[in-house]
Amino acid sequence: MLRQRLSRWERVRSDLKALNDPDPDLAELARTDLLAWLQNDAGTTDGRPTDDRTHDLLRYLDTPRLTERQRREIQFVAGPPHS
Repeated sequence: MLRQRLSRWERVRSDLKALNDPDPDLAELARTDLLAWLQNDAGTTDGRPTDDRTHDLLRYLDTPRLTERQRREIQFVAGPPHS
């Protein structure tokens, strides 16, 4: 319920951050939510994150819980930072 109040990019960031949480249930919930976003909503996400948010997202992408393809898809949707 709390995640529903976050903006799209805040939610993606929260999911990426939680992927490496020591609580396996929380990590799996985050992974499921993130993959559902990639499957259903990523193509319709309005706007790009700010440069600061993009750098933050990219930092959290370095996780073994995502495949290389999933990392590339998230990077594609977020777009490159402008600076």
